[in-house]
Amino acid sequence: MPYHSKGTMHPLIPPDDYVGGAAHQRDLAELRRSTWQLVGTRRDLAKPGDTLAATVLGLPVVLRNFGDRVSAFRNVCAHRQCTIATNGTSHSAVLKCPYHGWHYGADGRTRKIPGAKNFPNFDREAHRLQTYAVQFCGELVFTRLCAPDDVGQDSLQAWMGDTFDQLQQATRPEHWIQNLGTHLDFPVNWKIPIEGSLESYHLDEVHAATFGHDPGEEHSEHVMNAQGTTFQTHYRTDSLVERIEERCIRWMTGGFDGSYRHLHTFPNLMASLNDSLSLVYQIVPTGPTTSRMNLWGFGRAASQGGWFAKMGSVAMRRASAKMALKVLNEDAAIFPLVQRGMTALCDDTLPEDPPATARTHRPSAKRPGVFGRCEERLDAFHRDWQSRFTSVGRTS
Repeated sequence: MPYHSKGTMHPLIPPDDYVGGAAHQRDLAELRRSTWQLVGTRRDLAKPGDTLAATVLGLPVVLRNFGDRVSAFRNVCAHRQCTIATNGTSHSAVLKCPYHGWHYGADGRTRKIPGAKNFPNFDREAHRLQTYAVQFCGELVFTRLCAPDDVGQDSLQAWMGDTFDQLQQATRPEHWIQNLGTHLDFPVNWKIPIEGSLESYHLDEVHAATFGHDPGEEHSEHVMNAQGTTFQTHYRTDSLVERIEERCIRWMTGGFDGSYRHLHTFPNLMASLNDSLSLVYQIVPTGPTTSRMNLWGFGRAASQGGWFAKMGSVAMRRASAKMALKVLNEDAAIFPLVQRGMTALCDDTLPEDPPATARTHRPSAKRPGVFGRCEERLDAFHRDWQSRFTSVGRTS
């Protein structure tokens, strides 16, 4: 089905939720409670002793390959709260705090405590690392910032729905090789980059020279379900770049599908998939008006054509990664303009700009703006996010 909506829609998330500190704290709490967070790939944790540390939704997290399993913990020593591992990847024989040398095992309990006689009647269960759940989707590694045995916690597959199988296929190592692992920081609220990813209406204005043009309703399909939304199209132009891409993929793999899919798992996990590149990214808040896109990409591997095709696939992976970053940076130039406008909607100063002592703050009125039928995936995102906090009806 192309577009589902019969009429225009109005934004449901108020401007204050893109600016205020209280909304930021509420958003963080909800994301920690209800979402899985993409922290890396299997390549980061390929060997026993490999460690990956990151700040995830404001919390320090460390993942480690213990040989028989990968475990995730709060990256804070149970002794004197020293950070155990520095952000990034590393390798070591043991998971050890750099301050006093406490060792930890895969269950988060202490294994070795230097000078253990100084801690008589030590309770290993009470003084251990806080543990988080870890699950995999293909080459992607996810964690969830609540206790693994929390009642009602959805599995990664249940949270992702149909997207789970698609990302498994889109990162299979026999067909795809990682070519990106980075992050982009934006001076905007986290919801703005998500909204910018959920429609192709802006393509002609922002990405005409790179990503292409809006295929329009005739060549578009929107899939909507409880877990998220999907945009997909088989529309392709007859440009030289697209013809070269098709010939190269056919030469390296023996086939070519030509479709493009953009997946969105509510609220903040997305993926762009085509024959050349699997791009998976998650956008998280880092402050009331700052955010980060954590980004991983996989380029196509050659399955035929011999050595020459393999060399060609290396060049294609580099080119696809470069193009992806170029498109994302084009979006990044627009996002601050949206943030400025959203902030202006919250500027409730009195007429004629009186002194600060005379200013009053009033709750924001109904948010202006409109979503067109082609932007109905934004409406779905707004409805899902607002439903987590209040019952919201259609306002179009």
